[in-house]
Amino acid sequence: MKPLSIKKVTIFFVLIIIFPAAIAQDQLPEKKHIIGFNGPVRINSNLINGGSVDCIFALRYGYRFSSNITAGAEFSGYYTIFLADNITDARSYGLRPGVFGRYTLFPDSRINLFAEAQIYTAYSRFIPGSDPVFDNVDERKSLGLSAYLAPGISLKSKSRKLSFDLMYKFADRSFKYGREYGVSWRLNFHF
Repeated sequence: MKPLSIKKVTIFFVLIIIFPAAIAQDQLPEKKHIIGFNGPVRINSNLINGGSVDCIFALRYGYRFSSNITAGAEFSGYYTIFLADNITDARSYGLRPGVFGRYTLFPDSRINLFAEAQIYTAYSRFIPGSDPVFDNVDERKSLGLSAYLAPGISLKSKSRKLSFDLMYKFADRSFKYGREYGVSWRLNFHF
């Protein structure tokens, strides 16, 4: 019987290490496309004190370029419902189309950390209406380029088809209620 050469032993051990990893990847194929939803209410001081409710929405599409890097487009906005009795026909809304990038730590884990950045065009409009509260207030419009950074945590389902993101957004732009920052969430579908 011939002794095994070092080359054959090396190939054998490489196959033993690589083959199980290849099988594990086939069991949970990597999903490249992501659709995310956000809404329906922003939790802020105006909601807590009963002054108004910001109904928010966001729809995003992302593509995973690698296990750590995702990029895509998002369309989001809000509409404010005023709760005070003396405000009946005032309106406030905003639209924010933009692009985002995301870096994920521990992408193969069901619980992972991420950081994302988004650049968007921010359009907002406030129409004071005929209420006496707004006698000295003019209609306001705002249009500009803005951005936010958001660190967060993501929880994935066992099948990796759903994930829930919880993040804290820091934005560079001031809107009607002060700086845009705070806790936000998103539900994602992976395919």
